[in-house]
Amino acid sequence: MSFKNYLKTLDTPGIIFNFSRMSPPHNEHYILTQDMVSYAKKYKLDAVLYTSQSVNQKKNPLQISDKILFLKSMVPKGVRISEDSSLKTPFAILEDLIKNKGYTRIVFMVGSDRVNDFQRMYQYAKEYGKEIGKEIDFKVQQRKAKRTEGMSGTHMRQYAKNNDFESFSKFAPSSLSKAEIKSMFNKTKIGMGI
Repeated sequence: MSFKNYLKTLDTPGIIFNFSRMSPPHNEHYILTQDMVSYAKKYKLDAVLYTSQSVNQKKNPLQISDKILFLKSMVPKGVRISEDSSLKTPFAILEDLIKNKGYTRIVFMVGSDRVNDFQRMYQYAKEYGKEIGKEIDFKVQQRKAKRTEGMSGTHMRQYAKNNDFESFSKFAPSSLSKAEIKSMFNKTKIGMGI
């Protein structure tokens, strides 16, 4: 593609998004949203964060309203938090972005361990584009930073289970206040039935 044609594509609606469980959110999620903002600025994209709507004691202990509250405090300026409870998978989000929201440039940002999991989304984007008569520019983008050891939802839930606030707060989003981290710690324990 020529530079002239590339510049023309910047006039079409574009978005970068992520979908994660984030129960509870940790600092890797915050770093990912920073990467989203950088990418969005560079390519003139909207940036939206979607989260799982599931709630259960094992993997999703936070109530959705609590999780949304923490995410709104966590994310940098320029990232919007979706509260659409009907969008339960990345594939449903992709379909909504193309068919209902009119986006033709779509970037799905994921961690390095998830890039291969979503390769079939390219075919879905192509098919959804055909349905509306538009070519869709879609890509799965790996976030910049590598995953930090000890920082995952599984680890965070284990810290809560062990009543280890020190480790929990060490890996919590650095953009949250100490009081917010303590609240998230307590709500995670309650959601786990502890």
